[in-house]
Amino acid sequence: MEKISRIILGATLLVPFLLAQQEDFSKYALFEKTAKRPEAVEAVETKLPLKLGKATRIGLVGNTLFDRMHEFGHLETLLQQAHPGKELVIRNLSWAADEVDLQPRPANFADANQHLTSMQADVVLAAFGYNESFAGKEGLPAFRERLT
Repeated sequence: MEKISRIILGATLLVPFLLAQQEDFSKYALFEKTAKRPEAVEAVETKLPLKLGKATRIGLVGNTLFDRMHEFGHLETLLQQAHPGKELVIRNLSWAADEVDLQPRPANFADANQHLTSMQADVVLAAFGYNESFAGKEGLPAFRERLT
């Protein structure tokens, strides 16, 4: 009886795996050559504190500070708690070692702008500057220019 139970369990686990092997997952991917690019829009003045509406879509971009947050849900939890009932959508698109204008990716991987466009971000929170800080005070004007 135990052997039959193991066989049934094994078959139960194997069927979804085999079905997934037949699925074309490339339709869910974003490729640099084909993903939609953002359209030019008027700049919006940021006012603090942020007033977020229902289902506001928040994109996080940046370097290792945000990238490490993939392992924890603290910021997302705090945002949801601070805006109860708003059902915020938060997507972390950060990569370790990214800089404002230097974001190396694998070949044909869509860039941050394409990912933000795809997720239809209403608000973008950016965390850059640590890597750039190694240029010292002399590097601050260049960082401001790159950030602009």
